[in-house]
Amino acid sequence: MDATNEKLRMQFSERLTREFKRIGLPVSSPTHIAGEFNKRYPDKKVVQQTIRKWLGGDAIPTQDKLLALADWFDVSPQWLRFGTGGKRVGQDRKAEGRDALDAPGERPELALIFEMLTQLSPSNLKLADNLIRSLLNHQQE
Repeated sequence: MDATNEKLRMQFSERLTREFKRIGLPVSSPTHIAGEFNKRYPDKKVVQQTIRKWLGGDAIPTQDKLLALADWFDVSPQWLRFGTGGKRVGQDRKAEGRDALDAPGERPELALIFEMLTQLSPSNLKLADNLIRSLLNHQQE
C-alpha cells in the first residue's frame, strides 16, 4: 500500500479514536466497542478485529459502516472519513446561509458517488472538488 493511503488511514484512525474517547468508550477494548456498535446497528455488525483494524490505521470502514459511525458520533461522514468540511452535518452549508445537504445515506444516488470519492487519492479528490464547484457555479448562471 502506498504512503498516501497509509497516511489517510492513520488520520482517520486518529479522528475515530478521539470520537470513541469523546463518547466515553475505551479504545483499549475493541470487543466492548464492537458490542456497542452492534447494539446500535444490528444490520451492520462488526467484530472486534474490525474495530482493532480501524483504530490501528490498518483499514477504513466501508461506506455503510462509516455512515453508521458518523450517525453514532453525530458528526458528518465527510469529516469523519476525510477530516474536511464541518464536523457536524450541514455545518458548512449553514454557515453559508444554505440548508444542510442530505446525508448520502438519505439519498441513494449520492451514496454511490460518496463511496467512489472515498477511493480517490488526495490529488484526485482535490480535482473532483474543483470539478464539482465548477459545475455548481455553471448551474447557478
